[in-house]
Amino acid sequence: MICPECKNEIADGAKFCPNCGCDVELAKQAYSAEVNHAPLIVCGGG
Repeated sequence: MICPECKNEIADGAKFCPNCGCDVELAKQAYSAEVNHAPLIVCGGG
């Protein structure tokens, strides 16, 4: 899976992107939203 925030590869089973710390569940939701043409969910940078 590719992180929507930093475009880094996320290994299967990882909970967070090793590069930017993006939550994998949010990444999956963002991908799903993109595929379904729904609003994109992005990882927060707070």
